[in-house]
Order: sequence, then C-alpha cells, then structure tokens
Amino acid sequence: TMDAQWRRLRQRLLEIVEGEPRLPVEDVTRFAWLYRRHMDREGAAVLPFAREALDAAERALLGERMAARRGIKNQ
Repeated sequence: TMDAQWRRLRQRLLEIVEGEPRLPVEDVTRFAWLYRRHMDREGAAVLPFAREALDAAERALLGERMAARRGIKNQ
C-alpha cells in the first residue's frame, strides 16, 4: 500500500516538474500517514527484535540494506 501511494505521489511530483501547478493534499496526507504508521510499527517491533536477535555486524548490514533501498549512500 505504501509503495503504491509513493508511486502515485511521485508521479504527482514529476507532474509539478512538467508544469502542473497543483499537488493534491490528499496524496501527501495519505503517504505521510502511511509512512508514520510504518515507522511506528518498525520502531515497536522490528528494532527491538533486531537488537536481541542480531549481532552488531548483522545490524549494520541490515541498516546498509535499508539505506540502499532508499537510495541513501554511506558517507
């Protein structure tokens, strides 16, 4: 759901680049809500599990993979 909403929002943002003067607030609001919900769930379930189940090297690798999916490069 979040991926589909991001694709819709990204298309709207690309339309702005092409001269479309409007960004529907509903698209932004929906994506922001989904993203916050995702982060809340990740923080409540995934991160505590990772701290207990993975060692430092495995957690670092997990972080690198998450960053790569988002196009974030290590500095």
